[in-house]
Amino acid sequence: MKIAYHEFYRDFKCIANKCPDSCCKEWDVVVDDDSYLKYKNAEGKIGEKLRNVMTIDSDGDRIFTLDNSRCPFWNKNMLCDIYINPPPPSPTQSRWCAAIFGTSPARCPCPRRIMWW
Repeated sequence: MKIAYHEFYRDFKCIANKCPDSCCKEWDVVVDDDSYLKYKNAEGKIGEKLRNVMTIDSDGDRIFTLDNSRCPFWNKNMLCDIYINPPPPSPTQSRWCAAIFGTSPARCPCPRRIMWW
């Protein structure tokens, strides 16, 4: 898989739960093939939840089903349960962030700051 990213990507630093918006709500979180293979074999409660919330959307992408327009792993502290307690081995955050930026960089305030300020 080839992943392209914007020049500002090197300077990006996610501010997580301090963000005034979130890429964990109202977005389809696409699960790439490498993560899918890890998730479908993950053990324990997180593995069970990962398998239960993955589905194929109308575009043929594997996604997490949203719960009240929120990613099911976005917890009450506005942090991601997959990154807090990842199934071994941990997902690659840089790949995930590159996919998010490729979808809609204008929504996240961090790249907006880098791109336009």
